[in-house]
Amino acid sequence: MSRWKVRLTIAVVFSLGFFIMLGFLLFIEIPQGNREVLLTLLGGMAGSVSMIIAFYFGDSDSHGAQDGYGGGK
Repeated sequence: MSRWKVRLTIAVVFSLGFFIMLGFLLFIEIPQGNREVLLTLLGGMAGSVSMIIAFYFGDSDSHGAQDGYGGGK
């Protein structure tokens, strides 16, 4: 499996996990003690998801030349 496929797989799995946890928070009643832990974990994951989005939809010219993903010059 190539390097960019591994990165893409990890990014998709992590992003899906984030949105599943967000759905739990919005649609399922969570006990107050567990809710605080979930909010803390969700906040950390939100930062990581924003980095994933920046990597795949940001300036990919600098990344493409190094790992074969994106345009590259």
